[in-house]
Amino acid sequence: MKRLEIPISEVIEMYDSGMGRREIADKYGCSDGAIKNLLIRNDVKIRHRNNFKRPILNKPSHDDIVYLAGIIDGEGSICFEKSPLARDNTVVTVGYANNSIELMVWTVEKFGYWFDKKKSNIGTTAQYQWRVRRMRDVLQLLEWLEPYLIVKKEIALKTILYLKRRLQMKDGD
Repeated sequence: MKRLEIPISEVIEMYDSGMGRREIADKYGCSDGAIKNLLIRNDVKIRHRNNFKRPILNKPSHDDIVYLAGIIDGEGSICFEKSPLARDNTVVTVGYANNSIELMVWTVEKFGYWFDKKKSNIGTTAQYQWRVRRMRDVLQLLEWLEPYLIVKKEIALKTILYLKRRLQMKDGD
């Protein structure tokens, strides 16, 4: 059996950005055990299912904000989703889906959070999804992006107002 050449630094970068071992293994056509062994041999701490850190929104540069605004404006979304766990049964998310792992890794490096591999049909290109869900982080992200949005500017402004009202109610102001 031929041994696969797996780029170690790329695997570590994807894993550190939040991608799972199984998704990385699928990309390189190997087992998730092989990815785990590669990570261990390179002194990378292995995450366990219930050991995820709370996502953090990083403060990006001006150029990074403008670039992400273009991505969100073009192929992203600002969504109101029903959730029985939320106070008013609504969760607001901002994010985008794309088939470029490099773009996902860039977004995680610059803005934080992580991305997921979306389920896809057999024979189709893998899709990845990055999104922000925590109310205060969604508000902060939209306040950064709004000046540079064109298509989604109006919904961003309405969402900012909605989130500010909701946070005031939550904080008891």
